[in-house]
Amino acid sequence: MDKKKILIAVTSILFIIATAIYLGRFFSPLGTLIFSYSSVFGFLFIILYFLRDEIFYPWVHFVKWYIPIAGFAMLLSLRSHAGWGIGNIFDTEIVTMWSAGLFFFLSVILMLVKSLKLRDK
Repeated sequence: MDKKKILIAVTSILFIIATAIYLGRFFSPLGTLIFSYSSVFGFLFIILYFLRDEIFYPWVHFVKWYIPIAGFAMLLSLRSHAGWGIGNIFDTEIVTMWSAGLFFFLSVILMLVKSLKLRDK
């Protein structure tokens, strides 16, 4: 199966999951996590569909490092009722939204840098 078929299938599944969670009002910390990341991944997969493989594979490498680190930060926010000792600033929803936003921002920067480098060649 080639990259484009995989991206279409995963984007469709993520869109269905995000819509079901949004319409079902299932916004617990787990629901917020799934909704945020499925929305971000869906939008990024639409962008990646139109880009070359030389941009796709470095992005996959970035995802392999980012997701476990973000997951660990979210796990810390779940386990810590005091929010890392700074009051209730870093609750699970805030950490999830910020990590999803940072993921989107860094992904777009990576895609732009890679596409500009490939254009110069």
